Amino acid sequence: MKRKRSLKALKRELDKAFSLFIRQRDAARDGYVRCVTCGRQYFWEEGHAGHFIKRQHLATRYDERNCHFQDAYCNTYRGGALVEYTLYMQKRYGQSVIDELLQAKHKTTKMTRADYESLLEKYRG
Repeated sequence: MKRKRSLKALKRELDKAFSLFIRQRDAARDGYVRCVTCGRQYFWEEGHAGHFIKRQHLATRYDERNCHFQDAYCNTYRGGALVEYTLYMQKRYGQSVIDELLQAKHKTTKMTRADYESLLEKYRG
């Protein structure tokens, strides 16, 4: 009998699949993409899927509007470069989406095995 993966393992797999999806979604046909916070160009594999609302908030963790290509420096060493990220979000989506995401981050969210598996299927294609 095949053993079920733990929820922690499913979450880790989903994080990888979601990151891959975001970085490829944001890239041009030639594979290059600009960091949403500093504007430098990279090949999609060289960056991160940076979250506007941090990943610890499960309600927004897999919201595609909350995640965009960032280079490692902006995402890690600049703590997500929140000022620049906010300006990007305002320009791309408007204040109403920012407000919606900020409100959503306070929701208590519990994901089931079925939730993780469904999202995995979606982002693996």
